[in-house]
Amino acid sequence: MKTSLALGSTLALLLVSGVSSAATHKFHATLVAANEPPAGSVISIASGTADLTFDDASRMMTGTVIFTGIHGANGAPTTTATAAHIHDGVATTVSGAVIVPIASGNNITSPITVSVVIPSANVAALMTDSTYVNVHSAKFANGEIRGQLVLQAADAGAEAGADSGTSGTSGTSGTSGTSGASGTSGTSGTSGTSGMSGGTSGAVTTPADGGAAAPAPAGDSGGCSSAPTRTETNGNGLAMMGLAGLGLALVLRARNTRSTRDKKR
Repeated sequence: MKTSLALGSTLALLLVSGVSSAATHKFHATLVAANEPPAGSVISIASGTADLTFDDASRMMTGTVIFTGIHGANGAPTTTATAAHIHDGVATTVSGAVIVPIASGNNITSPITVSVVIPSANVAALMTDSTYVNVHSAKFANGEIRGQLVLQAADAGAEAGADSGTSGTSGTSGTSGTSGASGTSGTSGTSGTSGMSGGTSGAVTTPADGGAAAPAPAGDSGGCSSAPTRTETNGNGLAMMGLAGLGLALVLRARNTRSTRDKKR
């Protein structure tokens, strides 16, 4: 019975921890011709912006890229681009490899609705401001406007608090209660009403000082560098997962009881 309840509680903790770890990150880029390499090779008044959100659980990048002033093959302004990508790279003096296209075809109009998956190998570069958006035109086939994707500063304070909260995984000790009915041994769990809740609540604690994380200072970064905001977990969803874990524990207990009766026969 003890083993069954411990297994059920552990399963619930794992489910809760997996959901609470998901986070979203906001990025912004300002696209101008001056960023295209080599310096001075593209003379254009075209411009644009990219406002994108990255989900680190699904690796989905979504959002919008807008542009204006792109030039056609004859040099006249046009409303269509020939390609648009997210590239790997930092310096504006060099070109980086394409990570993923953000639009298909060669007749792309603004705004571009972005919905792409970032390969896992490129996530680290994305999170360190080492990727950029490039919009190509008929006149400038290698790119007419370009801008670095920069993680936004507004989310820094919340992320700092969320990161310290992850250390609450020690709440798993709540599963060691003698009958699984008391979570008092899960010292970092907030509710402690059961062995399961004592453990699971420890996985999503607040920062060590117990207060809400302070927002990041404005600084001189222009709002373009920091850590992201951690997505809040839906309370009802956590409760359902907790019940699922308890249900598993009860099923295992019933099987053990049936096995004991069969042996007595």
